[in-house]
Amino acid sequence: MPPEQTWKQIAERHYGFRRPSLLQKRRHFSLHHFIATGDARYVLSRVSKAVDRLPFRLQFKIMKLLRGGGVMTVKAPVPTLDERFYVADGDFYWFVRRFQPTDTVFWRVTPALVEEAASALVPVHVAGSDAKRMAALGGVDHTRLAPYYRPVDTFLDAIGHAFPTAGVFDLSPNDRSLLDDTLAELQESRQKVLDGSRALELVGITHRDYRPDNLLVRNRKVVEIIDWDCAFIDHQLHDVAFAALQFGQRQCLHDADIGLAKVFIGRYLAERGLEHLPDELMWWFLRFTVVKRLLIKGRNHERIRLLRALKDGPIPCLSVSGTAQ
Repeated sequence: MPPEQTWKQIAERHYGFRRPSLLQKRRHFSLHHFIATGDARYVLSRVSKAVDRLPFRLQFKIMKLLRGGGVMTVKAPVPTLDERFYVADGDFYWFVRRFQPTDTVFWRVTPALVEEAASALVPVHVAGSDAKRMAALGGVDHTRLAPYYRPVDTFLDAIGHAFPTAGVFDLSPNDRSLLDDTLAELQESRQKVLDGSRALELVGITHRDYRPDNLLVRNRKVVEIIDWDCAFIDHQLHDVAFAALQFGQRQCLHDADIGLAKVFIGRYLAERGLEHLPDELMWWFLRFTVVKRLLIKGRNHERIRLLRALKDGPIPCLSVSGTAQ
């Protein structure tokens, strides 16, 4: 069978699909095949194997634990004929989820949907904070992970010696000084902030890639959260900061609406009963999120601009101590 027909071989041999037909393919990091068999529709995804990412099987264990905790937006993958959640084949993993029709959503102009997305993250974090669920995941050697996948603590430990900071080389002297000063401030207040996060029981299972592309929406409600391959135990306010900036349009880049980041944070904190969270905790995680992405991904001009806006402490457009307007 030609390589481009491998999807069909996987669908037939491992899932028992009869005469599957390919409707379309989409690529976003992974390759997603939208297929039909009879009246049923599925999405068959192909993911490249990588040694510096979290174990592939882990995401399915996390999904099972969250479903057991009552998180309705986490859906079980389609099992193979021998009751597994994925297929390992050569250089790739394959897995299947049921297709469901979704709305076309323009997040930037719909604050109500941003609030809905924030509300949908709360049950994930609440269920993920359960000590038994966290213990059930076991341990992971974070030192072997690529920087993007490391939790907050081990990412900070590794800056400057365990991985190259690829995003800093084209910074101006002033911008490099801002980055260095921010890193120093993050490290200086690190213990206080992270201890405060733990004291509030805000460490647990996190999605760590919570953004518009990974939410399926129907009738203005989030019906499914997808792409759990980055998920693991981490500080949940980092999850919130990352998501808030994503819903402010791609890390608040490209004419971003910073107000939508505030809307996301305000709704999340209200839904979680954290309206009185100390401002410095959310501020710290917002700056950490920008710095982490800048160091790894670059896009320096826009991220430095955002970092500069956050420099002098929580400002009105990012204050999370009140209700979003």
